[in-house]
Amino acid sequence: MRYPFSIVLTVLLLLPSVGRAQAANPTVKSLEELVSKWSDLRTRIAAEKRDWKEQKTRLAEEARLLEGEKKSWTEELARTQASASSTEKEQAELRERAKKLSESLAAMRPLIDRAEADAAGCRARVPGSLEGQVRKIFEKLPKTQAEADGIPVIERLQTLIALYTQIETLQHGVHVRKELVAVNGGRKRELDVLYLGLARGFAVSADDEWAAVGTPGPEGWTWKPAPDRAANIRKAISVFDRRIPACLVPLPLEVAR
Repeated sequence: MRYPFSIVLTVLLLLPSVGRAQAANPTVKSLEELVSKWSDLRTRIAAEKRDWKEQKTRLAEEARLLEGEKKSWTEELARTQASASSTEKEQAELRERAKKLSESLAAMRPLIDRAEADAAGCRARVPGSLEGQVRKIFEKLPKTQAEADGIPVIERLQTLIALYTQIETLQHGVHVRKELVAVNGGRKRELDVLYLGLARGFAVSADDEWAAVGTPGPEGWTWKPAPDRAANIRKAISVFDRRIPACLVPLPLEVAR
């Protein structure tokens, strides 16, 4: 039986190394547990994807409507001012529309302030080796309220939409990088790391003798030693790099505690 690439990766990373004798006799219970863990992971990823998509869609629609109204008002005002037959009443109406537009933009500022704060909080979840793709966008977020007030609302919305798009791309991809990892507050060591989106990281040393599992948090990534997973993590990285065909990797039997 040929297994999908994503299932093989997840099974390798969720299970410890097991003996060859056990690998030849899978049990129904262990396979059911594998399916359960895989389903849980898919459910969490799907929920995060919906949240990102809904927020991005809402901001994009608001930006599109406001930009369209602003453009329409600007063009109409220019035509009116250039026309010799324009009347004071028409100009007063246009000024009123301009005032309402400014009020609408001002009303959006608290929402954008919160969205920018949430986006800035996501930076700690992006590993250093992957941040290069979004670092410039993060730097565009205002650092102070005074700085935010000096940036046009439309420009701030565009920055947020671009940032959420990049984070969503990272969240739903598989990435392999070399990275300096500090475990339990100790010295850093260079490891090969496989990231499942921005949800979990699996690191292994070059000699395949040491490994660690990483999870993101508000202060960044935390890594815990897991030397018993070194072989499986190396296999997963090899599958990702196409050095080992996914169909040739046997499924381990026992689920990790």
